Amino acid sequence: MDPYKSSNAYKYEAAPYYIPEQEPKREPKRQQRKKKQQEPKKQNKAKMLLSLFTCFAITFLIMFRYVAIAEASNTVTRYKNELNEVQKVNEQLQVELDRSIDLKTIEKTAKNKLGMQQPKKYQVVYVQLDNDDYSEIIAPDMERRKPQGVVSLVMGKITNVLEYLY
Repeated sequence: MDPYKSSNAYKYEAAPYYIPEQEPKREPKRQQRKKKQQEPKKQNKAKMLLSLFTCFAITFLIMFRYVAIAEASNTVTRYKNELNEVQKVNEQLQVELDRSIDLKTIEKTAKNKLGMQQPKKYQVVYVQLDNDDYSEIIAPDMERRKPQGVVSLVMGKITNVLEYLY
């Protein structure tokens, strides 16, 4: 007979026997609790690793862009130096050309090689010009017929006014 079902009175007996079946039931609960506690730690580690990787990727991208900018700047500087050198050579050649041009040499070349002669007095005609200059537009401007945007129309009008004034 089961002592617990017989009456409601307290029975002072020894503690119930140890039942090994109950203990394994409690351990899985503890293990589940441990697993639940370990899973957030794993998730936190994964999040931390992901954020760390993201930081490294962003840092690498920034450094890569700085390198690209530095290379472009070096290229621009090199091209500017080359341009300055070419301009100096061009100026030197222009000076040499100006020094080599001599009017007497040109006249000798024109008379001897090309057969040119000085004009005679009857070949010279003097022309009297008026001081007034006039210009007349004969053909309509073909660009004006093309459809244009508002900005280009305004710029065209401003250009026309400036041409008229000057």
